[in-house]
Amino acid sequence: TRRAVLLAGLALCAGAAAQQRTQAFGVPTAVAQYRELSQTLEATATAAADEARLTTVTAHFDGWVESMAVSTTFQEVAKGEVLCTLYSPAIHAAEQEYAFARRNQQALSRSTVSGVAAGAAALLRDARQRLAQQQVPAEEIARLEKGGEPRQRFVLRAPESGYVRERQVLPGAYVTAGTRLYTLGGLQPIWVNVAVPESQLGHVHT
Repeated sequence: TRRAVLLAGLALCAGAAAQQRTQAFGVPTAVAQYRELSQTLEATATAAADEARLTTVTAHFDGWVESMAVSTTFQEVAKGEVLCTLYSPAIHAAEQEYAFARRNQQALSRSTVSGVAAGAAALLRDARQRLAQQQVPAEEIARLEKGGEPRQRFVLRAPESGYVRERQVLPGAYVTAGTRLYTLGGLQPIWVNVAVPESQLGHVHT
């Protein structure tokens, strides 16, 4: 009808006028559509290892740090890799005592004299126990039991793979049993600590 045509014309004119006013004010326009609203936040962050996976490497006995194969913090190491070499006269003396007791026990094991064989076996057990008390590794004691020669120098290996987070000693240092030599950190997982302003916390979702 004429009235409908007139109303449609007025609407078009009003829409055109509104669009001209919007453009004059510099207001951007766009086609209406569904989309996810997001906001970009910028914040500082630090990366840190999982403290539950930190490994402390300690000296098992008294001695001197003769050399360090791993001497740099943040250096990556593999499980079983040599970290340093310790020189220990005390452990060498204990191993010599064990070696002597072992040879003595083998020589007297068939003695017909009452108590001789048993006494030699008891001395060997005591020598082995002293090695264990000084925290000589089980594989080292097993090597001596097979006839290995006493040692003065012992390598310390990484118990786990990771990286060197801290190094507490230097070559030439004297250490006692329990002295912390290294702290190793695991490579997984890595925590990222982000400092988000309190005013922006409402825009952060996990």
